[in-house]
Amino acid sequence: MSISEQHLRDLAEMLPEAVFETDPDFNLTFANRRAFELFRYSREDFSQGLNGVDMLAPEERKRALENFKKQISFEDFEAFEYKGIRKDGSTFPMLFWLNSIIEKNKLIGYRGVIVDITERKRAEEALQKSENKYRTIINESPVGILYFDQEGTILECNKKFVTIIGSSYESLIGLNMLRQLKDEKMIQAVKQALRDGESFYEGLYSSVTAEKKTYVKVLFKGIRHEGKEVTSCVGLVEDISEQRIAEEEQRISERRYRTLFDQATDAIFLVDRRTGRYLDANKAAEKITGRSLMELKQLTTHDVTPAGSSERLRLIAGSEKSEKLGQVTYVQPDGQKRIAVLNTAPLDDGVVFGIARDITNELAMENHLRQAQKMEAIGTLAGGIAHDFNNILSAIIGYSELLLTDISPGDPARNKVMTIFRAGERARDLVSRILTFSRSEEPIRSPVRMDQVIHEALTLLRPAIPTTIEIRKRIETSCHVYGEPTRLQQIVMNLCTNAYHAMEDTFGVLDISLAEEEMSEQMAAIYHLAPGTYMKLSISDTGCGIPSDHLERIFDPYFTTKEKGKGTGLGLSMVLGIVKNHGGEISVESQVGQGTRFDVYLPKARFEDDPAEKKEYRASGGRESILLVDDEKDITDVQAEMLKRLGYHVTATNRADDAVAQFTEHPEQFDLVITDMTMPKMTGLQLSEKLRQIHPEIGIIICSGYQENASEKSLQALKINAFVQKPVIMSDLAKMVRKVLDRT
Repeated sequence: MSISEQHLRDLAEMLPEAVFETDPDFNLTFANRRAFELFRYSREDFSQGLNGVDMLAPEERKRALENFKKQISFEDFEAFEYKGIRKDGSTFPMLFWLNSIIEKNKLIGYRGVIVDITERKRAEEALQKSENKYRTIINESPVGILYFDQEGTILECNKKFVTIIGSSYESLIGLNMLRQLKDEKMIQAVKQALRDGESFYEGLYSSVTAEKKTYVKVLFKGIRHEGKEVTSCVGLVEDISEQRIAEEEQRISERRYRTLFDQATDAIFLVDRRTGRYLDANKAAEKITGRSLMELKQLTTHDVTPAGSSERLRLIAGSEKSEKLGQVTYVQPDGQKRIAVLNTAPLDDGVVFGIARDITNELAMENHLRQAQKMEAIGTLAGGIAHDFNNILSAIIGYSELLLTDISPGDPARNKVMTIFRAGERARDLVSRILTFSRSEEPIRSPVRMDQVIHEALTLLRPAIPTTIEIRKRIETSCHVYGEPTRLQQIVMNLCTNAYHAMEDTFGVLDISLAEEEMSEQMAAIYHLAPGTYMKLSISDTGCGIPSDHLERIFDPYFTTKEKGKGTGLGLSMVLGIVKNHGGEISVESQVGQGTRFDVYLPKARFEDDPAEKKEYRASGGRESILLVDDEKDITDVQAEMLKRLGYHVTATNRADDAVAQFTEHPEQFDLVITDMTMPKMTGLQLSEKLRQIHPEIGIIICSGYQENASEKSLQALKINAFVQKPVIMSDLAKMVRKVLDRT
């Protein structure tokens, strides 16, 4: 061996790679130290002969031989990866470089280099595992991820991104966002990320690779080369469609809640349970408190419901359940008060909501009902008293009238008896007015003289009006209106009552005037009335006047500025209702400190006297026989004497059953029956029915101190010929008796 060859072999021994030579049949002719270490053969094994092909894993040998045949050219020096097999049978990955040895154009062997790549393979496998791991993580991420270069071309993306965009992985890879997207806002976000290293996009994105629109939120982050310019970007994409839908549903729900909240008829409040400060309130709450929501938010419950506020706040501050707080008074800025029933419930640790139902009108209605019940009771009581009182007056008026016929005009006693008679008549008229005012049945309308209505109303009111108030009357007409006297009288009484209440602490003047007024079309349009002639009733006072902010509300039911016990707030609303019901209108003018004037316009009645008016009956007598029935002996005595003086034959009894017996025995003996309405065991109507069964054509006159059960229909049904109100004077009795006898 030459020195140069030995030198080369020494060098080969020093190399970290395995170096070998073989003959043409791959029998080893040389192997360096690293080759023996790698394949774990000894020098003794080498001397006995080793074949290089046997050092390949069996499954690799066929492929290797095919590759070896291709490398017969000296220039070929290509690396192949094979699996080597050691002496102990273990295998390892290796890179195999083989070069043909050619001398004189003849293959004399092979020379090669082997590198153990076990560690590299392990690193590659670890890297692949890491890549697979992170790819799995990225692909399974709930957020869409894309990676694009500085040209805006998508290089990679995960499955979630594909799902969000609604396309395929293949169609997205290679997509240039700057050139192919149509969403200008998205394009600008991509450009900003490539320029500044970060950008954000949120909106409804329309995919260019699929027909899909998705609400997305995208964060772009740039990747900088060596911390300098942005060379690529990562985008994190979140599908917020469900969030948007939930937000929209929440907005719809909130709008519905707010609508229900604001449209609720009950007042609803949200209040800080510790401080009592109002946090929110609906429209009904603004109405009951008389304040806007903005104003309420500056206040606490102490400001709006001062009475009992501290106790209520202490209760709800420590309560974890619904509380019924009962009646609460809300004080409005102008001093008006509304009463409500308040219930509360905790909303969370710091807030409680309250529901207040305004019962002010209900309480007023209950009070009005109680007042109406009182009036009904008073009316019933008045009826009973009137019956007894009229019976007493019957004797007083009757006997005084008989005495007047007995006493000569020059007798000094005549004036005394006349005084008794006139006092009795005044008492009768007073009872009649009280009964008329207390009646509750539906009125029957007829032409009514307003001057008489005013006179009767003032007669009733005068005792109640302080003497410090001067009453002035200016009655310029005696014409009629078509209506019901009692209702018309209520107009006068209510307006006069309000007037004297405005002056009761001072001296003043109550002025009442009545006149005809022709209303032109222009004036009628102002009052929403038809043109024509109206009766104008004006009632004015010189009292305290009405503030301008109250004028628009004075006709509202239950509105009153009077202190408790002096008014229900129904008087003027009742007046307005009566006036409207009579086809009229009412107006008011007032100045604080100067007084108030109400003008009532009522249509003038247009009617003509009936030419077939009933003929006038004079107080004449007769010779007929009359059965007189009344449980009061004084009344039968005085009426019997009156009738006898008129020439009639009278049979009087104080028992209804006795009257039936006498009439049954001699029905033809009687031409007329006069009976009281209210008697023990049998009423006048029941008596009349029994007598009609015996003598259907008998004339009957009912006489009573109170026409409670004697309605016009009931009298007609029993064919009662006439009704006479006690006490009756002789001339009226004479006319009625004659009238009935002449018709039967």
